[in-house]
Amino acid sequence: MPVMLAICQRSFDVTWSAASFEAEFLKEHTEIYVYVKDKQLVAYLIIWAMQSEGEVVSLAVNKGFRNQGIASELLAYIFRIHGNIREWYLEVATDNILAINLYEKYKFHKMRVIKNYYGQNKDALQMKCQNI
Repeated sequence: MPVMLAICQRSFDVTWSAASFEAEFLKEHTEIYVYVKDKQLVAYLIIWAMQSEGEVVSLAVNKGFRNQGIASELLAYIFRIHGNIREWYLEVATDNILAINLYEKYKFHKMRVIKNYYGQNKDALQMKCQNI
């Protein structure tokens, strides 16, 4: 968990606390996936999976390992193993163009802007897709 927290802190302007990560480990519908490369945890994906609906809660790749297809592999994996989930949701910072492009590659579309979601003047896009 400390490695996941460190990746989160290096990846986002607004980050989770250690307590937030710990709470996710205890939630009934939370699933946590990690990506290990060269015996090092380099990425994580947290989702909520509930019957026919899912949410990508947090996805982060350590800076030295970005642009290697890791986030894409994680997304493809959860879509494959969760074929029963028909609708996926997520929120992403409006200025995180690389992440938005990745999600659009997986057929997420923009639903709405959520003002100040990540704090003052830090808006989010809510996105949705049908399982592919």
